[in-house]
Amino acid sequence: MNNCVFVNLHVETNADAVHVQIDGTPVNRTDTLQFYGLKCHGSPKTGMPGQPLLRLGQHAIGCSFIGGSWRGEKE
Repeated sequence: MNNCVFVNLHVETNADAVHVQIDGTPVNRTDTLQFYGLKCHGSPKTGMPGQPLLRLGQHAIGCSFIGGSWRGEKE
């Protein structure tokens, strides 16, 4: 997956799982992904999920995150 643009992606859950994982291989890297207005958060009441909602692998290169919000801690 290369040269992709994601706009206003919203990841919200209290399930204990990774919901967006961007990876690749040493030969075929994931490159030049752009996220505009990404919103990621779990449940502020429970602090769940215990896993990250978005995870970049070691072969994901050139990813940009512009704007957006991250939230996962208990309030």
